[in-house]
Amino acid sequence: MNKIDVSKGSYNRLWLVLGALANNGGNATLSELTRLSGLPRSSTEDILIKVINGQVPELILRRERSTFIVIKWGSFITENSLLHFYQIHCNNG
Repeated sequence: MNKIDVSKGSYNRLWLVLGALANNGGNATLSELTRLSGLPRSSTEDILIKVINGQVPELILRRERSTFIVIKWGSFITENSLLHFYQIHCNNG
């Protein structure tokens, strides 16, 4: 794992969670994303709620109970770029 800053407030936390979601094909439970990102459950959920609320341009995410499902990745931040980031910086999955 290449060392990156994942301290509170770092955008790298967002990239790790979204990268973990991309790694899971755009469909994962909160528990899976917590394990794959290596972040605390509360932080992972906070990030996902921000995405659901539209804070990542073009990315449309829906929550069904504890499962998060990407409806549309968009072109601003692509699934491939997030997957690439995840593969380089996270070896939990």
